[in-house]
Amino acid sequence: MKKTNSIYIYRIIFTYMIVLLHYSVLLEYAYERGAQSGWYIAVEFFFMTTGYLMYDNIEKYKEKFGSAWKYTLSRHHKLGGFKYLFAFAVTFAVKAYVERITGGEILRRLLDSVPEMLLLQSAGLNRGWDFINPTLWYLSVIIIAGYVICWFLFNHKDLFVTIVAPIALVLGYSYLYRTCFSMDAVAEFYGAFGNIELIRGFCDMCLGMYAAMLTKRLVETNANVVLLKITAAYLALAVIALSLIYGRTYVDFVLVGLIFLLVSFAFVPRNKTKADIFFEKWSGITLNIYLIHEVFRQYIMKKLFPMIETPATAIKATVIYLVFITVTAIAIEALYKIAKEIFGKTVSSVV
Repeated sequence: MKKTNSIYIYRIIFTYMIVLLHYSVLLEYAYERGAQSGWYIAVEFFFMTTGYLMYDNIEKYKEKFGSAWKYTLSRHHKLGGFKYLFAFAVTFAVKAYVERITGGEILRRLLDSVPEMLLLQSAGLNRGWDFINPTLWYLSVIIIAGYVICWFLFNHKDLFVTIVAPIALVLGYSYLYRTCFSMDAVAEFYGAFGNIELIRGFCDMCLGMYAAMLTKRLVETNANVVLLKITAAYLALAVIALSLIYGRTYVDFVLVGLIFLLVSFAFVPRNKTKADIFFEKWSGITLNIYLIHEVFRQYIMKKLFPMIETPATAIKATVIYLVFITVTAIAIEALYKIAKEIFGKTVSSVV
């Protein structure tokens, strides 16, 4: 029987956590009763899974990738390719229409958005949140911080794993605790080297690297897969609940540890079922959901629901929002496959 893992399911869950956080009309009622908007912690999951896959891929296919630069370019192509630029173009067009931007101002904003189009928003430009699609900041962190980790793994792996990364984790998380008191660290700069979001992403991705090592160890020791999967499910529930109740506090750093275990356990392979095929396909559009949700949460939903006065309206708006972004993500995936087939054939015919 074919093997798979449970990471697809959690990728879906944490994606919707983030898009619900950004369109928080329903969560507002929880905030009024003392809850905290702590679902930003889901970003840690994506940083860790990225670090996990980076370490795992380099371990298995180091010769194939050749260098940190080539590996990073492959990641950049995957994250910042057709889908990313399509989402940027749509978001920019809607923003220009809503704000009635025309002529020279459009050109000025496009030139101003070159770092964003190149997926380098988090390169220390001190731009804060001033981007066309600001919620995609974490993708640039994956590229920039990921390159540093890749370079060490290709050139000084043992030194990095045993000395550099552990020291970076202690210093990095301590710095985040002292400056932010939580993991809600985005678009803030302290001096020349205090790029908060890069520190956050770098530390999380390093933890993802150690998660890959833990998974490997669990597989080698024939750990109880069923127990691990049940534990992972409870860990996910704990992260969802605790981040909502105690978000933006020191509890975030406890949740980082829970997510570390969740990622480690979720990647342990198990027998594949028919349901897994559905979840894998759904997981395949989660990046599209993230890429496009800014248009809906910032512009379209505000047009459809300018006033949210009752819980019933909040529920209705949230359901419509989730359906819209999911259907649009599916459409983007279909469009991407069509474009890939057309341009692929064109390139082949030229060659």
